[in-house]
Amino acid sequence: MQIETHTGGIFDTNCFFLPAHGILIDAPQTALAWLKKRGFRVSTLLLTHAHIDHVWDAAAIRREHGCRVGYHADGTEMLTVPGYFKRLGMNWEIEPVSADFLIEETPKLTVEGLDFRVLLVPGHCPGSLCFLEEKERISSAATCFFPAASAARICPAAIISSCSTASGKNSGRSATT
Repeated sequence: MQIETHTGGIFDTNCFFLPAHGILIDAPQTALAWLKKRGFRVSTLLLTHAHIDHVWDAAAIRREHGCRVGYHADGTEMLTVPGYFKRLGMNWEIEPVSADFLIEETPKLTVEGLDFRVLLVPGHCPGSLCFLEEKERISSAATCFFPAASAARICPAAIISSCSTASGKNSGRSATT
């Protein structure tokens, strides 16, 4: 499976585009310009969590691409209330973006013909999600850190077992931050 990666914004946040399916995972600052430069079209935007560095361009991408947006219900306030981050004392403003569909932990979520297992991995942020595509053995782990790997990257299934699950199991080899 072809996976295109872009790193953007002041926190060097990664996003991942699956061109064969039109799926974008996360939308950091400058993601919209990167998509345009590469000629990519987004059909569905999946947000791993609602922190500003992962959602900065979400509303603009929806507007420009006419795509559907999905995220966990626990991110709704952060993503839909105007001025949410300013209320927390941050001098940043993002355009609110509502969900076209809400995502819960599930053994199978089909998006644009691609099946994901979705894990709810709260701790770093309420409603944090990990998208596992088990056929190709890839995962979008959002803001997870793994040994010998960088944050927010697509990682082999061999280290997926270190992701936390809703049952609270954790191997101790990963930590959401």
